Amino acid sequence: MDLESWAWLVLAVILFGAEVLSPGLLMLPFGLGAVTALVASVVSADPLWQWVAFFVVSSVSMVVFQRYVVRRKRR
Repeated sequence: MDLESWAWLVLAVILFGAEVLSPGLLMLPFGLGAVTALVASVVSADPLWQWVAFFVVSSVSMVVFQRYVVRRKRR
């Protein structure tokens, strides 16, 4: 693993650790985005595509998890 992969791995661990300490699925989407960028880094994707993967997966999962949290609060 190169330095970029290690950076994404450390970021994912930090974000998942912060999710454990925060309520409401706040950091989970960003952790998933960091894991996706880590996978892109391991397959030697360009750094631009790593960032695109991070932002796309984080954004989509943020919308999905937000809908889940809102639906759970209504019950």
